[in-house]
Amino acid sequence: MVTTSRLLKITGSLAVGALALTACSANPGAAAVVDGSRITESTLSTTDTQISPMLTADPAPTQVLQLLIAAPEVLQVASENGIAYSDQQAQEVLEATAAAQGVPVADYSADTLRVTRMILAQGDISQSPDGQAILDDVNARLTDADVVVSPRYGEWDAEANTIAAVTPDWILAPEAPVAG
Repeated sequence: MVTTSRLLKITGSLAVGALALTACSANPGAAAVVDGSRITESTLSTTDTQISPMLTADPAPTQVLQLLIAAPEVLQVASENGIAYSDQQAQEVLEATAAAQGVPVADYSADTLRVTRMILAQGDISQSPDGQAILDDVNARLTDADVVVSPRYGEWDAEANTIAAVTPDWILAPEAPVAG
């Protein structure tokens, strides 16, 4: 039988734990916040679902989140350098790829189209004689961006402009087996 004092201790511990978890994010439901703009868990999930069949390997959600974080900067710098794709062009590429793979065509979200436009632009950037300068500009802008990633995915490394995996300090490394 659970005593009242033990039940109160358990309930108190659960309440403290719940408060600690809600304190982890000032933006509940956000996978990341970039310069004040939220990338929601829903946006990440939809983009991941829609873009995964179009890529050669199924990306991890962290990789898709990184694409969503970088897309606005890449597209802005690419546009400033005369490289731009429309949503219609991205839609046509997605539809053609889906048809070639036998995947049903989706009603692609604006974020999926944005990531697709970025992927197309990156192909042109890599072929451009100014490609390295364009990438340097993108990296400088991403370094200056205020990016906060949900701890669920890691943390933003502003020097590398990537999401770094993080092992919370409360997770202990496994102990070495004892020879016996």
